[in-house]
Amino acid sequence: MSVPHLALAIKSAVLLLLLSGGAAHAHASEQGLVLLLPTDIYTRAGAAVVALTVLALAVLPDRVSAALFRALPLPRLPVGVLPLLTSLGSAAVLIWLVRVGLTGSRDPLSNPMPLFFWTLWWIIGLVSLTGLLGDLWRWINPWTGPLAMLRALGLRPVLRLPARAGHWLAVLSFLAFAGFLMADPAPADPARLAQAVGLYWLATLGAALVFGPR
Repeated sequence: MSVPHLALAIKSAVLLLLLSGGAAHAHASEQGLVLLLPTDIYTRAGAAVVALTVLALAVLPDRVSAALFRALPLPRLPVGVLPLLTSLGSAAVLIWLVRVGLTGSRDPLSNPMPLFFWTLWWIIGLVSLTGLLGDLWRWINPWTGPLAMLRALGLRPVLRLPARAGHWLAVLSFLAFAGFLMADPAPADPARLAQAVGLYWLATLGAALVFGPR
């Protein structure tokens, strides 16, 4: 087949494919990574940050550019019992969010459960603030405070969990929530999300009681 005939055959095939399209079943809107806040804000802010970063690297001297990205020492806060108190507060907020998710509005734009978990926690909040402020998990961990209270009542671990298994359990739990976000037909539904988060919190607390904090 000559080149002109081959090109004509390819164009004809493409044209037939375009003309033979039928109805398509679109996926649920929740399966796309749709932020619950106006996306135009993120688009403009992201474009501005990229443009200003490129401009700064092109204009500023090398020593100034290096100083802008130099690691900064963070203050060390006293540990003591304060993280346990903040953990109790974090657990109380989490329990309230689960309750609101189960009993409140089913609209993900008006119920605080999806907004807090998917937008502020999963996508933006914890990662960004940890990069700016350091190890926040020590202060907002919703299990250490309740676990300390249960330990004060005399409950002690009864089994020993191998350290290697603990790492893989963490990986599997992360993949489970990522799979829930991508595969569930409505992961932003407040009640469905509240059930998943509540069961995960209870299961992790129970595992910490049985196996210890590791």
